[in-house]
Amino acid sequence: MVLFCILFYAINVVIGYYLEEPHRALIKKNKSVGFSMGKDFYSTPAHTIDMFFLGSSHSYRTFDPAIFDAALNIHSFNLGTPSQCPVTGYYVLKQALKTQQPKIVISEIFWLTFSGQDEFSNASLAYGFIRSPDVRNEFFQKGFNAEGKLTMLISSYLYRQNFEDFVRLMMGKDLKHEDDGTTRPNGYIESSKVVSLKELNEKNRFNGTKYKEDDISAKQVLYIKKTVELCRARNIAIIFVTSPLPSVTLNKVKDYKGIHDYISRLAEKLRVPYIDGNTDLPKGLLSDGDFSDMDHLNKAGVEKFDAYIISRLKDHSRV
Repeated sequence: MVLFCILFYAINVVIGYYLEEPHRALIKKNKSVGFSMGKDFYSTPAHTIDMFFLGSSHSYRTFDPAIFDAALNIHSFNLGTPSQCPVTGYYVLKQALKTQQPKIVISEIFWLTFSGQDEFSNASLAYGFIRSPDVRNEFFQKGFNAEGKLTMLISSYLYRQNFEDFVRLMMGKDLKHEDDGTTRPNGYIESSKVVSLKELNEKNRFNGTKYKEDDISAKQVLYIKKTVELCRARNIAIIFVTSPLPSVTLNKVKDYKGIHDYISRLAEKLRVPYIDGNTDLPKGLLSDGDFSDMDHLNKAGVEKFDAYIISRLKDHSRV
């Protein structure tokens, strides 16, 4: 039995190593979101970051630290990770506060990340960033269910979705699931691509998306509250921001008003300022040409939206 376990573990490690090759290929191309963000963060001197951005891809494709730094004469950093939900975001922030004491945290609020009961997909992508044993252990215990914990320990199963890309690499082909964005310093991902109307209309995953309050996970809301409490305990201001969607996409979301109203009520209850990029922007600030796909801004859109957020921060003496 012992020999079988050793053999199983050895085979698992070998297969896991090869299935992780697509990720290493992305690192070489400077297209690995989590690796680049972690590398930049841990090379930053302690107590030098003034502003953090939290959230999913709607954070790291929306908030460009270089724009905020130039306008506000600060040092900001984007802690966004793929599909980051409030549970994962809390532990990412808790880790970052081990060495940094920012004055403000901007938390991107994307309602779909509030519905997950199982955080494995986004938690596993952020797990490597968390290095402090106490935070890492707490995150492992509370951020993963039993199946997720087991999966994290079996690397061959963890990276099973990389199989197709591994085969493509072995055949000398490009990765099928390669992101179109380019990593920039301090956690930002930039894309100059302009989405086509055909893509917005025919390949839009938001088509028929409907808000239902019953879909909101109590656990995710709890961790939003914990994030606010963590910030206040460290004397850090926090602001909620929802990144904008193209008008075509927004029109495909049924009852967006219900989504906006729910988040507004939550923000008011927590006494946190809230800026909704889908309802609060000056008319004509953005067009569908300012987006790289169905729900992410491109470089031109980021420049416009970030300038607006900066103006709001200045107006309310938040910086």
